[in-house]
Parts: sequence; structure tokens; C-alpha cells
Amino acid sequence: MVLQKLVVPFALWTEKAPKHDITCMISIKSKIFVTGSNSGKICLWKLEENNEVGEIRISPKMVLLGHSKTICALLSLRFNLYEAIISLSKDGTICIWDSKDGMCLFASNELLKEYKPTHMVELGDGVHIVVSGNHSNAVIINIYTLKIVSNITGHKDWLRGIFSCPNLKVSSIDPIILSISYDSILRFWCLNVTATDKEKSIEITQNNKSPLNKSKQRQRLQRQINNTNNISTDDVLKLGKGNSE
Repeated sequence: MVLQKLVVPFALWTEKAPKHDITCMISIKSKIFVTGSNSGKICLWKLEENNEVGEIRISPKMVLLGHSKTICALLSLRFNLYEAIISLSKDGTICIWDSKDGMCLFASNELLKEYKPTHMVELGDGVHIVVSGNHSNAVIINIYTLKIVSNITGHKDWLRGIFSCPNLKVSSIDPIILSISYDSILRFWCLNVTATDKEKSIEITQNNKSPLNKSKQRQRLQRQINNTNNISTDDVLKLGKGNSE
């Protein structure tokens, strides 16, 4: 019989815990949330209620080690049979973690280094994510291969942010992505998802642009955004104020 050795990692420190400069945060369960840091460490935290004294305590659950640079975005997605956490680092690497025990399920090399990533959103099909950064293009990535399957091109300036809009659809199946660049251009992208399962491909079938440089355009845009879930109105309006007439 072959005996397998179980290695359980643990960490010790003195009265002062290691520094954890939080750069991003998501909630994965009602009482569990995840934070990324400047150092590249990812921490899972648990909210514990003490009904006797009426207090809520935040305690660390586990630390995920794998990135060497700042964590700029986190997502929670289903990955095969796992409830997974996807992390994006400024060095262009992506890691996929099991949220239950912290095991790294899949990791990329510096796939996105040239894009200097800053933002990451899910496409909504359970297979693809979209990443943007200090670059004029965004990229669509298959999480099961961690390869770029399509580029979103059309902006002339760097992208300030990218947003997934599950409530805005051209048809019942085509997801909509919004991208905003530093020259105050907002673009709407209609992405046509074809095939099935993990081999889905992406085709960009339509895009429209709107300059955010007039008060009426900002007001109209705000009304549109108020009907969606995943867009920050403040982010969009700040861009428009820069070139307002």
C-alpha cells in the first residue's frame, strides 16, 4: 500500500500580523469575503457573530500565495466542480483557486503583461472573462484554457474600465460589454457567443461609441446605466466632466 503524505501549511507571527494593503475585495458567501493586496497575497476572511454580546468579528480564514505583484481584480466563478476564485495580478498572471481549501487549480504565465491589467469582469457564460488595463485593447479569455480567444479593439486611448451588463442585451443570448477610455469615449460591444460548453468562441458583431462630452449625453447615459447592475455611474460621469462644454 502506498502512503500519501499530507503537507499542511501554516504561518506564525508575533503580536503584529503581516501588513495587508487591500487593493480589491469580493464576497463569495454570506459570511466569507476575499481581499487582494499590494504584495500579491490573497486573504479569505470569515464573519463570526457573537450573539451573546451582539458583536461581529472578522477573522482570517486562509491566505493564498502565488502572485508576486499587486492583485488588481478578483472574481467568484464556478470552475468544473469547484466554487472558484479568479485572481488577476498586475504582472499579467491569472490564478484560479478552490475557495474551500485554497488549492491553486490553474495558473497562467505572464499572459497579460503587455496589457498592464487593471480590471476584470465575467462575461456571464461561465467560460469567459474580459480583462482591460493600461492599453487601448481589452481581451477575452477562456478560463478553462487561460488563453486569449478574442481582442476588443477600437479605442485609441487607454481603457479606464470595462463593465459587464447582464441586463443590456441585443438578443436573449448576446452579452453586452461597455468599455471606457481616458479620452472620454464609451463603447458598447455586442458579443456573439457560438458553440457550446468549454469550447465556446467569441465573435464581436457590433459596437457603438458615444463621446461623453456634453451634459445631455451624460444625463442620457446615466438613465441607461441606472437600469443595469454592474456599472458605476460615478465612474462614467467623471469622464464626461473632463470635456464638458
